[in-house]
Amino acid sequence: MRRFVALAGALLLVASLSGSTAATGTSRVNHMVGDFTMLDWDGSLVGHVFVDFREPTANRWVPGTLDVTWAPGARFPYEQPGFPARQSHTVLYSGAFGKDWTGPDQTGRQFVNAEARGSMCDFEGPFTATCHDFVVVIQQNPGGDGRNLIAFGMPDWEGFNAQFYVVGRGDFHLTYVGPTQP
Repeated sequence: MRRFVALAGALLLVASLSGSTAATGTSRVNHMVGDFTMLDWDGSLVGHVFVDFREPTANRWVPGTLDVTWAPGARFPYEQPGFPARQSHTVLYSGAFGKDWTGPDQTGRQFVNAEARGSMCDFEGPFTATCHDFVVVIQQNPGGDGRNLIAFGMPDWEGFNAQFYVVGRGDFHLTYVGPTQP
């Protein structure tokens, strides 16, 4: 009898949650979440990335977070701020998802893109930081060679003049439902 009551309660809970999801209109969930190393093209360690963002909504204005811990002496995606940046932390104001037919290797493969824009602050330590606007694009390569990419750039670029890196070991999950609709 206890199992029956527990099963009935679980079914009732699932039904009520799915009803509330349908009522709020949250059927689409494009989402990028990762906790991975970032490598340069030669395989050397650039840093460690923690990312978790989705498209902003009327109920959730801030799309998520992105933080980077940089390896000493690694190739930095921007001009160094006058000190070696050890960590970068962000405030994101947009998240967008779509597909790109070329990718940086110009192979014609269709990459799935997760893009976020915001403000990034680069830190050397306490009381030593500088902030700037930035764009990050994370690309999932469905071509089967296992090389997902992450790129950092400035929001005033023409085209996509950014620094690309290879996603290394760790967790990487890009859920793509469809292109972002503003």
